[in-house]
Amino acid sequence: MKIKWVLLLSAMLLLCGCQKDSGEKKIITLDIGEPSLQMQEAIDRFNASNDTYCIEVVDNTGVSDAFSVRALKLTAGEGPDIFVAGADTHFQEFMEKGVLEDLKPYIEADLKEEEYLTELLYAYERDGKVYAIETEFQIVGMVGAKEMFGDMEGWTLQEAIAMMEAHPEIERFENAEPLNVLRDLWLFGGIDMTDYDMLRECILFAEKYGKPLENYEQEIPGVNVLVVYGALKTPLSLANYEALYDTEICFIGFPREDRNGLMTGNGGLSINAASPNKEGAWAFLRFLLEEEYQSGLENCFSVRKDVFEQKLAEYSVAPTFEVYIPEIGEMVTVETTYSSTNGKEIKPLTEEEMAYIEKLARSCISTSGEVNYGAWAIIYEEAGAYFSDDRSIDVVMEAIENRVELWLKESD
Repeated sequence: MKIKWVLLLSAMLLLCGCQKDSGEKKIITLDIGEPSLQMQEAIDRFNASNDTYCIEVVDNTGVSDAFSVRALKLTAGEGPDIFVAGADTHFQEFMEKGVLEDLKPYIEADLKEEEYLTELLYAYERDGKVYAIETEFQIVGMVGAKEMFGDMEGWTLQEAIAMMEAHPEIERFENAEPLNVLRDLWLFGGIDMTDYDMLRECILFAEKYGKPLENYEQEIPGVNVLVVYGALKTPLSLANYEALYDTEICFIGFPREDRNGLMTGNGGLSINAASPNKEGAWAFLRFLLEEEYQSGLENCFSVRKDVFEQKLAEYSVAPTFEVYIPEIGEMVTVETTYSSTNGKEIKPLTEEEMAYIEKLARSCISTSGEVNYGAWAIIYEEAGAYFSDDRSIDVVMEAIENRVELWLKESD
């Protein structure tokens, strides 16, 4: 019954949220797919409290390729006011064609940077302009056994190759198909798209070490796989991995030449440069960056420094619960423990662990801002032919080079 009343209230807010006494509010279109429950609640609160603007979610029901359809509209000077550009495969194209509004002036005029994790606030900054903004984030990268990685804070492709060769007992880079391993090396590796020698090396590496585990075998870093694809979503994610793999682990990014391969994971929100309601679009982004929305985030981290630190601090003490003791006629506070996904006990965070998680967070880079999906589509197709034994490596590399060079010319 309570759920029905919540849904009814949300519907009422939506119906009346786009009207005001003096007339209709200005509609701000938001294209983010299906909103989470928390996002929908934020939309409802914004619509109910703002006298000028109203958020209207774009319905992509029945659209087979929403990203491509939206890209065509945006490059034509149309499309939604706000959208998830940070998760779009057309992000670099949007930057080059001036589709994305520069958010830096809004940030500088309306936010106190010291209140945020500035590395995340400016994760999508390129050439002095900010093309998207993270309202929440995860830390995406690779999980490895600390016994093998030591104090490494990042690694290069050459180091990944050397580590695999130094441990012949480990036959797999990760529990993944060759194309997925190639993606993690090349797409997320920040490799120049015209460095075909490096690409060839990545393809051969992926062929040799891209082997999914069989017979429901569990992946174990440092035993049957070198690393595991992982994401830190909560303050306890790090400890949860250690409980799962029963070893001390380190969180290391994808292999990159700059050793900075940790990704933000969520995808930032952008404002359409052609939007007639940019101030209203920013008002909603600003609303999402306020404490009310940020403090309620689940399975991701807040970009607000105070909320981020508060969440870490909450897990630095053991959880408690109240129990009534009949013999003494009083409620007594009992201390308990956290639990991992496999039921093992997790201790509260230490100061060292909290500092480590913050360090990882401040090392994140944006995913879409660093990769080129246009070239990747070509490489994915041609490398797939090699992995399925349809073509030789020489024929595949020649095809990739010819197609990428042609694509670059057509893109100018």
